[in-house]
Amino acid sequence: MYIYNIGIDIIERLRVEKLIEKNPDVIRRLCTDDEQKQLAGCTVFERYITACARFFVLKESVMKACGIGWQEGVSWQDISVQNTLQCQTPVLHGQLSVQVGKHAIKKIIANVCGDSSLVAAHAYALSW
Repeated sequence: MYIYNIGIDIIERLRVEKLIEKNPDVIRRLCTDDEQKQLAGCTVFERYITACARFFVLKESVMKACGIGWQEGVSWQDISVQNTLQCQTPVLHGQLSVQVGKHAIKKIIANVCGDSSLVAAHAYALSW
């Protein structure tokens, strides 16, 4: 097994908050139905913004790790985030799954962290 590529992304929570306030529909483009249900469970606005930022940076870092750009027909919803007790795991679907297969990527490992102002993620695309 070896690291095919690494993707890193960071965003200010305030930037996400302004984006959502300006265009609330962005959540439907960014998040899968299951992710939107998770967001609906956020009763505190700050937690909602943090969760949105976590989805955004995780998906962006996965795209970078895969070495595939948005212009290749991939959408935000081609990456879904599965929450477990230990971590948030990215699951690939649709066009992204097809493109990743062409690059011999077998597994994606990702991590998200943040504080009151910034949220960051890094993802590793693994091959063997």
